[in-house]
Amino acid sequence: MIKFPLETFNLYQARLTVLGVSSPERPHYVKWVRYFLDFEAKYGTSSPPL
Repeated sequence: MIKFPLETFNLYQARLTVLGVSSPERPHYVKWVRYFLDFEAKYGTSSPPL
């Protein structure tokens, strides 16, 4: 799974604080962003035609 660079991780944590996300919930937010980045790296961002 993709890991955040330390600077990006710190900025993301600061943003979560500004948004009022409590400390116990933050690991879940980080996990789902990492899942999203992993998915994007594997499958790309192209959308199927409508």
